[in-house]
Amino acid sequence: MTCGYATDPPGTPVFVIIGYDGNDKIVYWDSVKYEDGDFEGTEDFRTALNKAIDEFPREGVYVNQPVDDRFYTAGDNEDIDISDLFNEYEGNDVIITLEGNTDPSLVSTVLNGTTLSLSALGNATTPAVITLKCESIVNYKTFDFNVYSHDPTAFSGMDQGFEEALFPPLFWEIKYNTAADGGLNGVNLIDPLPTEETWYNNTSTDSSSSSGTDYIYSGENSIIIQYWAPEFNWLISPEIQLDYDDYFLKFWLWYKSSDFETKLHVLVNDGTKGWTSILDYDGTTPDNYFNSEIELSLSSYYNKTIRIAFVYEYTYGNEVALDDITITSPTGIDNFSIPSTTTLAQNYPNPFNPTTMINFSVEKRNIVNLSIYNLNGQLINTLLNDEKKPGNYSVNYEALGLSAGVYYYTLTTGRDAISKKMILIK
Repeated sequence: MTCGYATDPPGTPVFVIIGYDGNDKIVYWDSVKYEDGDFEGTEDFRTALNKAIDEFPREGVYVNQPVDDRFYTAGDNEDIDISDLFNEYEGNDVIITLEGNTDPSLVSTVLNGTTLSLSALGNATTPAVITLKCESIVNYKTFDFNVYSHDPTAFSGMDQGFEEALFPPLFWEIKYNTAADGGLNGVNLIDPLPTEETWYNNTSTDSSSSSGTDYIYSGENSIIIQYWAPEFNWLISPEIQLDYDDYFLKFWLWYKSSDFETKLHVLVNDGTKGWTSILDYDGTTPDNYFNSEIELSLSSYYNKTIRIAFVYEYTYGNEVALDDITITSPTGIDNFSIPSTTTLAQNYPNPFNPTTMINFSVEKRNIVNLSIYNLNGQLINTLLNDEKKPGNYSVNYEALGLSAGVYYYTLTTGRDAISKKMILIK
């Protein structure tokens, strides 16, 4: 604990800064706890605060330049320079180590000096949490960041109702461009400014006259864009690979034309021909109100990896709303084998060093947890903790930093748990 005191200018109450480490500080003034932000605009206190920070000693390791969360497509690789992630006040020697990776099946991690190499391997809706540790002779600090990975080849279907709190959803993108940039050609797409109107979540509790439950087909949310949103506003799906020739895109659409023109486009990009329109709505009929499900065939994109964009074109028309975007294949559904029981297979190879594969089957939709434990029952790694549909799954486990010995891996679904033994050799 480090404390600093100051009584400058005269008459300023004594205050204490506890636990200041270059990032966080808790301030006490006349024995009352205040957060730092409560004193905005109080110049005397600010002056004394800065004086105290400058005067009391600082030592040890602190986080200097945090690493942002990473979003990858499976197969992506990146080397991250972490030489500025940590710093040490007095210039003492430090040792940086890779302390943890909660999902080695999603991303592999190798630390070589101050270079952290990441390789995206799998597909999941929950991230792998990477933990780095920096230690000096004085103290140590740890830093966590998330890595998300999306695998287009793992695609079996989409059911996007925009119910999650995150918007845009994971691996979806909101982009913007102008007619001068190419408009529907998709050239020079950029992130819209935070102050610009674009696609946003519409909730059932929204009391405005142009949103709320009128524009929701199921659940509590949909998405909407208002008529004044400028130029071309893009909502782009993640990459998906279509392994069957009978996939259909369906979604619910609402728009009002009134006496104005409302334009919405649906475009597909397969990586070869650029963005190609598969639907152009141009509502010009007075008092036209559209409220229906749209169905579009994706058969021409069989065996291709595509992205789908919903583009609102500014015409000073009226608001547009979308809900329940689904992509399904009858063949895919028919060919999907639903296991009759939940099973956990023996890892292969076993014994292993340092990588092994764990296969399991889930008979019904459930939250599935796959974790590694030592002989004392202590949790070593959580490889998976996510909702899974009925099906067969594989997880690649990389035992970084573990000593040789016997470990257990446990599959938990609801109230059921299955455990098996694995042996790590060196």
